[in-house]
Amino acid sequence: LMSKNAKSLNTVALSVAGVAIAFVIIVLINFIAGRVNLRADLTQDNLYTLSQGTRNILEGLDTDVNLRYYVTHDSEALPQELQSYVRKVEDLLIEFKKQSKHVKLKKFDPEPDSDDELAANQAGIQGAELQGGSAVIYNGIEIQCLDKRSVLPFVSPQQEKTLEYDLARAISEVVREKKPIVGLMTDLEIAGGQMNPMMMQQGRGPTPAWHFFEAIQKDFEVRTLPLSTDAIDSEISTLIVAHPQNITEAAEYAIDQSIMGGGKVI
Repeated sequence: LMSKNAKSLNTVALSVAGVAIAFVIIVLINFIAGRVNLRADLTQDNLYTLSQGTRNILEGLDTDVNLRYYVTHDSEALPQELQSYVRKVEDLLIEFKKQSKHVKLKKFDPEPDSDDELAANQAGIQGAELQGGSAVIYNGIEIQCLDKRSVLPFVSPQQEKTLEYDLARAISEVVREKKPIVGLMTDLEIAGGQMNPMMMQQGRGPTPAWHFFEAIQKDFEVRTLPLSTDAIDSEISTLIVAHPQNITEAAEYAIDQSIMGGGKVI
């Protein structure tokens, strides 16, 4: 009987020791990961593995880019959903910083009536008021290079899948000297139509530009070309040809020459 009791006690002791060792290992792993910022991207869509396009932008930097993250630190003020998202945003910013020595990251806590709150407001970072007006919280990013700035006023969980794109686009915007030039060859009124007397008589305004056109204008200088164009300016690095039903042979030849010269066509 004594032998059985001793074995039972040994089994319990070993089990307790095993749990204790496992606990210590978990604590050590978390401590080390926190110290060296190791993080495996286990999200379904690899949300925090930077795309090749983003890496190209960051690796091509030759001037410092400052990322200033204005975020409320008070965990009691932040809703639970936003607390988790804030950690994800900070992780992504750290990934940007790790990709280039020219990316400088600094974090601010815009508490009420503080210098950080004043700096956030001057930068165009918007505070969001919680329901009931109990608190104003911040979660915005300022991107700056030399004298150029871009701002993401408030990044919400709904922007999670586009946040990397928004950040990369903002960095590209502040580091480039001028917008790349894109050509748009079409007879469609993609850039919007002109007002004519008939439209004025009918009380109608000009045809608005397509959303597609307005979107690319944010990042590129867009030059529109008719389908009868006989030459394409060498400054146009990419040409978009839309619905070329009535294109002339001269325009086809011009496109061919543009491609032969290293131009790109969509």
